[in-house]
Amino acid sequence: MPDGCLPDNNICNKATPDKTDFLKICYKDGDLSLILDNCQNGFICKNGVCVPDTCGKSGDGNCETSPEGYKICPDKDNPNDYDPVICKKNAECGYSYLKGVNYCIENSNSCPEPSNKLCIGTITNICCPGGLGCETSYGVPFCVNEGKCGVDSNYQETACFNEDGKEKGKFCCKNTETCSIKSGIKICQPKDGNSCNSADGETFCQGVISSKYELRKRCCEKGTECINKYQNKPIYPACVKI
Repeated sequence: MPDGCLPDNNICNKATPDKTDFLKICYKDGDLSLILDNCQNGFICKNGVCVPDTCGKSGDGNCETSPEGYKICPDKDNPNDYDPVICKKNAECGYSYLKGVNYCIENSNSCPEPSNKLCIGTITNICCPGGLGCETSYGVPFCVNEGKCGVDSNYQETACFNEDGKEKGKFCCKNTETCSIKSGIKICQPKDGNSCNSADGETFCQGVISSKYELRKRCCEKGTECINKYQNKPIYPACVKI
């Protein structure tokens, strides 16, 4: 057998930690040898083969690598053991040793106005879709349905409950939503899958059942998909553009 590599570079070694290596089958001095190389850009390793990175488009909500236009935080300059989060590529990665979490820090590039509103806090910044207001609590910003309650019949003042099931004030949410409190911040989220407007192409996105994210729910708008696992490990659910 002459020296050289076989032309089929599509076989990958799924056992590698980052799941992006494939095996080139090569011969040196007539003996079989294996050389590791990477799946080409835009491809990932699944079931031993380099395939296009479809992220969660298979419907299982799992990403092996970050979706196009996004990145996984923490970044490589600040590695830690906290659960990863999916952030826009133009956003920055933030992390808190105190709370043991990674998070996204939006900026004017990742949250262009006027179609969005950059909501600025002392700890992080978030991006609120057009039409939503912005408030902060303990330095953490959150989006609000500004001026909707009492004016729009689709919204109402909703009782908010913390993770212990105790009521802690009210918040303006859609009639199809509940109010939950996370780290002292009030958030509106859908009650269940029937809360999302399927006629407008919305889909229900929930944290992985029996994980610490099970109570986190959201509606993904048309043109986005629900990602609730990264490399098959539960993460805070995200809606990413496809």
